Amino acid sequence: MRRFSVFFFVFCFVFGWIAAGRGEDVFISKEYAFRIPLPAGGFERIKDNGTAIALMNKETGSSFAVSVSDDPYISESEKELSLFYLARGLFIYVDKKEFTISEPAEVGGLPGWYIEAKGEVDSVPLAFAAFVVRFNKRIYDIVFWAPPDAFEADKKIFLLAVSGFSFTENARP
Repeated sequence: MRRFSVFFFVFCFVFGWIAAGRGEDVFISKEYAFRIPLPAGGFERIKDNGTAIALMNKETGSSFAVSVSDDPYISESEKELSLFYLARGLFIYVDKKEFTISEPAEVGGLPGWYIEAKGEVDSVPLAFAAFVVRFNKRIYDIVFWAPPDAFEADKKIFLLAVSGFSFTENARP
């Protein structure tokens, strides 16, 4: 029996070490009932009081954030249309904006909207990608922005993180 205990302990230790080495850190928001994998590739959490979570790659200047707000829309018939407008509204303060992609997308197993745009903020050129989804009377904006030269490479990291986005069961009624 003692051999089994030692073997089991070693197995658990080794297996846990291997699993931990995969870099699968996850951010879980109990307040907003979601989880999202924290990406590798140089992204680090930054303090931002206006979002549920914000990350930045200081080397490339790319960032992304998840923000959550109450859902002002009630009508089921308006939901897809309103996601389209909510997604476009994310870029209200972007000058010289050009939308390059705008289409329905799934986020966390629910229907959402995906949009890409190019433009300027304070005369600085940026490229953007964003998802908008609603869940449990809230609207979730998952927004990525980057300098144009870092956009495609870091967008892949962003999209990988969003593919692991999910809602948790302990959501508010």
